[in-house]
Amino acid sequence: MKIKKGSGKSEYGPGINIELTGEEVATAILAWLTAHNVHIDGARTIRVNGEFCKVGSIYVDPSGFVAYKGVRADGRTGEIPEMPRDIAREKLRKLLDATANITAEDLHAALD
Repeated sequence: MKIKKGSGKSEYGPGINIELTGEEVATAILAWLTAHNVHIDGARTIRVNGEFCKVGSIYVDPSGFVAYKGVRADGRTGEIPEMPRDIAREKLRKLLDATANITAEDLHAALD
């Protein structure tokens, strides 16, 4: 799944585009069925418009927003803030590059 700034041209903003693989689309369909008390056990084939789904996308209008991993992206700006976990991962990577002698205090400071 990729979440990125939309390409909308409205006066209200670009919106947000969510790209999904075919497998992610199938998982979303199964989750919707399960939420509606339809449970499938065993092999299954999921088709969209009679075809195997290779990719899918969701466009979020400028009036909407996307919340993902605790971060809110507004459809009016289309900007996707850095995810807190991505920021922490980058800090940790820089720390690992800087030294091979990491203390517990260094690790905690990098993740704060």
